[in-house]
Amino acid sequence: MSPRTVQHYSLSAKRYVDYLYRSGFLLSNPGDGFEILPVDRTSHRPIPTQEEMASILDLIDSQRDRALFELMYSSGLRIAEARCLELSDLKLEERILLIRQGKGKKDRYVPFSKVAQGHLVSTSTAIARDSFGASIETSAATSSSATTAR
Repeated sequence: MSPRTVQHYSLSAKRYVDYLYRSGFLLSNPGDGFEILPVDRTSHRPIPTQEEMASILDLIDSQRDRALFELMYSSGLRIAEARCLELSDLKLEERILLIRQGKGKKDRYVPFSKVAQGHLVSTSTAIARDSFGASIETSAATSSSATTAR
């Protein structure tokens, strides 16, 4: 657990025991002398450098996942916002993304990078090729074998 979570639980327990003592449910207060240490709020999680992020992104094998992570990284998307994305929210040419009902239940537009745009274009091309190419090849093979059988 994070130090902040430990502090929150400790404070809640201390207040509950204090309440039980004041209400007469406890003869003595076991929370007396129990000190809750303050949490250092000045420290923040370290932010990865561009080189570190590049090496993390390079570890992603799936073309689709790489495109999604590039989009999230370049536009500052939250995970919940990325989960709710629809293809119609994406304007590839303008490199703008519509976030619907983001934090605070507000819609907003965010830009994304040329790198993310490149990954999105190549991913959509691959998906279209996989989806339609296979069915086209299958139907072409079926029709040619039917022609040969006549």
